[in-house]
Amino acid sequence: MIETVLESLGISPDDLLVVMAAMSAGMVTVSVWMTLLHRDPAARRIKIIAAQREALRAGVVGPRRRQERLPTISLMRRVVDRLNLLRSAQILLAWAERSRLRRSTTRRIRLIVGNRSWR
Repeated sequence: MIETVLESLGISPDDLLVVMAAMSAGMVTVSVWMTLLHRDPAARRIKIIAAQREALRAGVVGPRRRQERLPTISLMRRVVDRLNLLRSAQILLAWAERSRLRRSTTRRIRLIVGNRSWR
């Protein structure tokens, strides 16, 4: 019965035997290859953990976090600089006022004493 079906398809029993032998040889080759190809699931897991650790390290000490802080640092630096400038301006004004008072007092003293050699 199989012979009549194969003959109606134009395939001889010898051709079928050769195709089946080739398929079995291919399956044996694949199975031997898969047994020799040792896949270690722990190694893959170690690589994943190492990549996660590097990502965490990069997030903690990486420049990306530092770049995120730069605008706030520059803003705070501008505020501090402005406050320092205001404070230094106030100090300068106070110093100028004191020195003006000192000069005027020393002039008054000189006028009172009458010694013009101190100029």
